[in-house]
Amino acid sequence: MSQLIQQLQQLTDREFILPTSNGTAALTLALLVDPKNGNVALPANTCFSVLSAIHASGRGAHVLDIELDRYQSLAGEIADTSSSIMVHCMGMMTDGLMWEEYTTHNNTFLIEDACLVLGGTYKNRKAGSFGKVSVLSFGYDKIVDAGGGGAFLTDDETLYTKAKAILEENKLFQMTEEVEKNVVEALAGLEESLAIRKENASYLEKYLTDRLIRKPFITQDDPLWRYSFLFRGDRDFMLKKAQEEHMIMTSHYQSLHRLRTGEDLANASYFSDHIVNVFIKPGTDKVYLDRVIEFFDRYEEPEPQGILSTII
Repeated sequence: MSQLIQQLQQLTDREFILPTSNGTAALTLALLVDPKNGNVALPANTCFSVLSAIHASGRGAHVLDIELDRYQSLAGEIADTSSSIMVHCMGMMTDGLMWEEYTTHNNTFLIEDACLVLGGTYKNRKAGSFGKVSVLSFGYDKIVDAGGGGAFLTDDETLYTKAKAILEENKLFQMTEEVEKNVVEALAGLEESLAIRKENASYLEKYLTDRLIRKPFITQDDPLWRYSFLFRGDRDFMLKKAQEEHMIMTSHYQSLHRLRTGEDLANASYFSDHIVNVFIKPGTDKVYLDRVIEFFDRYEEPEPQGILSTII
């Protein structure tokens, strides 16, 4: 048994693990071994690669709206799907126990996307231990950034055997020795990385003004990818002003439902237009965090434009 597999077993409590070339490969494997083979539910605010994996496996997608306190999709919206991808969005743990209960009751195949929460827990259950299959990514800017690599995890030997057979026939899905070495080294620093992320997030949580910021509800068990919040004002104008002061803050992918027609997901749309991410990963110093805090303390929204403002 390789060192990488031992590390991941300890971190996730999963029995069977297959290293892959990246997270998308791991997710595609999970979808290919899923016996349901129907439409797949996924949150609107996840990355496009999740939708790509669904299409690559020959499946249809059902995009779910989200709640705005922790940016997670709700299990109660998975009607008319045979499978669901439970994504822990923005590095915050979703209610995996609720998802397991609901999908079991509805005979739905549950896949956990734990790419942004490795090292996190929910009610003493480790990230990577929920559902029939879990997937991980060690790509750029993930919680564990090894520059590439992923993993397929399960406790079901039948699913593991099927996935292993597919993996052995597809070299593009296989992790190279060099990437495996990088992942092993990156995992060794996970505990320290999580401590730094939580310390930086707590600092922002304490000192960032609430004037134009709607903060998420964060728990001590969340690994935290970045410090994410909803900006109540003109988000794009604000980001431009921050960039002019050489401060890097980011938005996020467009909501997946906007790539389709005939769907109106109100919360996901608001999330797309107002989400802001501040870096908290190792290497982020207090000088940067203080500059972000000071920027929002003095930030002013642009004056209204148009006929009315001209008359006034």
